[in-house]
Amino acid sequence: FGANTGAIFQGLYFETNGNVMDYMVVEYRIDGGAWKKIVGIYPNNASDSGGPLAVDTNGDRIGDSPVLANALAEVVGTITDTGNSLDLRFNIFVNNGNPGSVAFDDFRLFNATNTAPTASNVTNTGTLKVGQL
Repeated sequence: FGANTGAIFQGLYFETNGNVMDYMVVEYRIDGGAWKKIVGIYPNNASDSGGPLAVDTNGDRIGDSPVLANALAEVVGTITDTGNSLDLRFNIFVNNGNPGSVAFDDFRLFNATNTAPTASNVTNTGTLKVGQL
């Protein structure tokens, strides 16, 4: 993800004048269920004047990480649900005319949870011998 750091994105977090806050959000749903946010990018300043866009790391709709720049930065999100069908949705809104610009590219999706199975509460009848089947 990337954004123009020279622009001050009008956060308008408290929506005091009725405008909508600038944002980039990635959402997913499994098997047609409810949409869930996995990445949220918002201005790093909750005042009317806003600030540069940054990743929200604590869910308060205010950017917390280093601000996005023209050079694209990798942003990671985790999908915790399972199912047969995955839908992704990318929502981007910018009302900045300062100029405001945002971008994303090279989207990657991979499974990082390939863990070996484990066994618990295992009992044995007979005599155990190391190296024997």
